[in-house]
Amino acid sequence: MTSQSGWQVTASVGVVTCREICDTYDALLGKADKLMYVAKEKGKNAAEFCTL
Repeated sequence: MTSQSGWQVTASVGVVTCREICDTYDALLGKADKLMYVAKEKGKNAAEFCTL
């Protein structure tokens, strides 16, 4: 919870590790975005990881 508002705050994160240069920045960001939504679907306050 935040101390000022009392609202509960959570974080869902998508993490992508590249072993090689990725095709485009947009493709990399899109993959991380999809992983973030997977984390949210699993109950929020989590992280999903992938290696390309």
